[in-house]
Amino acid sequence: LQRSRTAHTSTPVLTLTARSSIGDRIAGLNAGGDDYLSKPFDLDELEARIRALARRIRGYEEKTIRCGNLRLDRESGAFYIEDEPLELTPREQAMLKVLIAKPGHAVSKERLFRVVFADEEQVHFEAIEVVAHRLRKKLTGTKTVLMTLRGLGYLLREETARTDTEKNI
Repeated sequence: LQRSRTAHTSTPVLTLTARSSIGDRIAGLNAGGDDYLSKPFDLDELEARIRALARRIRGYEEKTIRCGNLRLDRESGAFYIEDEPLELTPREQAMLKVLIAKPGHAVSKERLFRVVFADEEQVHFEAIEVVAHRLRKKLTGTKTVLMTLRGLGYLLREETARTDTEKNI
C-alpha cells in the first residue's frame, strides 16, 4: 500500500482486517488507506463505507469530457468545439450530456426522451428525433458525429478519417 501511494496511485483502499487496536488502525490509515474496518463488522456498515469511498472518488473525476473536438466542462456545464462555446438549447444540452458521458456507446431513445423531456407531459416520443436532428446540424463540420442506430437509439463518436474505399461504398 505504501509503495502504491508513493507511485501516486489514487485507487481507494478500504482495509478489512481482524486487527482492531487503535495503533493498527492508525498504521493502516498512515500507510495510505482511505478507510479501516475491523472484524467482525456489519454488512450494512461495509456497504455504507464503500458508498462513501465511491462518493469521494467522484470528486477526482476529470474536469472535462471529450469526444473528438467536442468538450464538456463539467464544472460549468458548457460545451465547446475546440475553444469556441457551442450554443445549445436546454434540450440539446441535456441530450448531449447523456451522449458524451459514454462516447461510442448506444443510448436508447427512451432514456434520452426521459432525460430531455423530464418535466414535460404533452410531448410526442418522436420529438427526440427533432432534438437529435438539430444537434447533428450543430456538430456538422466538427470532428464529432451523432449517429442514429435504427431500433437502438443514438451514439456519439469521434469522426474518423475514412479511406477512399469506404467513401465509395
